[in-house]
Amino acid sequence: SARVQNITHNEGFDGFSGGRNTLRARASMAYRLTPRWTLGIDLTQDVINRGDGTTLTPGVSYLWPLSEHSTLSLSMGTTWATVDHWQNQYRESPLPARPWRAGLGDAGAGLSYRYSLGGPWAWFTTLSTGRPLGQAAEVSTEPHTWSGQIGLLYFSR
Repeated sequence: SARVQNITHNEGFDGFSGGRNTLRARASMAYRLTPRWTLGIDLTQDVINRGDGTTLTPGVSYLWPLSEHSTLSLSMGTTWATVDHWQNQYRESPLPARPWRAGLGDAGAGLSYRYSLGGPWAWFTTLSTGRPLGQAAEVSTEPHTWSGQIGLLYFSR
């Protein structure tokens, strides 16, 4: 997949407003270990080389069926990135004690609930938390972040 990203504001949905835009490509792969455990990895790349670099995010998730119509999922992962990515993400923060290096920069976990509405439709909600690691932790103004989502899903299979 790919998306237009405004790297001036670090926004994925702000690609057509003022600022510096790039095209970020993503490749994802998942391997189901058991019916409940899955290993996954995401690779992203700033394909027009506007200064946001590359990220590699391995993760693991556990799927817990609650009923015939609902599931709970717990996931955890960490992000490795190039120097360009970390410099861009933290460009408004103080510089780290040593020059930026490629490496791990964050770790996070999330909890998702999904409920089938029938047919191809389902609704979901997610709560996630994360914290910076390494040099990102040195310069981050937010030692811990939280985010949430709620939405509607359509499955075509």
